[in-house]
Amino acid sequence: MRFEFTPTFGEQYLASFAVLRRSLIQLIAGALFPLMGLVILVTIVALERRVPTAYEFLIITLTLAFTPLITAFTVWMYRRKNRLVQGAHRITFEDEGVRVAAPAFDTLLRYSAIRKVAETRRFLLMFFSAYGAQYIPKRVIPPEQLDTLRQFLRERVIA
Repeated sequence: MRFEFTPTFGEQYLASFAVLRRSLIQLIAGALFPLMGLVILVTIVALERRVPTAYEFLIITLTLAFTPLITAFTVWMYRRKNRLVQGAHRITFEDEGVRVAAPAFDTLLRYSAIRKVAETRRFLLMFFSAYGAQYIPKRVIPPEQLDTLRQFLRERVIA
C-alpha cells in the first residue's frame, strides 16, 4: 500500500496536538500554563471580586493561549527552511517496514521500531517513541483500504 501527501502547516499543527494528547507527561506540561491562567482569573474574580485590569486580562489570555501558540511556533520553526518537509511525502507499507520518502530523504522504519499505532478522526499515527510519531492524513487513505491497512499494521506492530 502506498499513500502520498504534501504536509501542510495545518496538518502538522493538528497532528502535533494528536500526539500531545497521547502522552501523559506532555498533556500535563501543556496544561500547566492554561491552568495558571484559570487560577489567576478565579483569584481575581472570585476572591478579589473585581474585573481584571487590561494588563491582567492580557496575562490571562497569554497563559490560556500558551500551548496552542507554542505548538504553532514549533511547527513553523520546524517547517522553516527545512527541506525534509518540502514536496510530496510517500508512505509505502512494505513487508520489512514502512518506507517514508520525499524529495530530500528515503527512510525505512522497521515495524519493530513502531511502538504503537493510534488513530484519530484525521490521522493515522505511528509512534516510534513516546513523544514522536509519523502521521498519515486519513484524507489520503481510500476508505476501502483503511480496514486493510489497520489489519496489516495489527499483524506487524507489536504493542
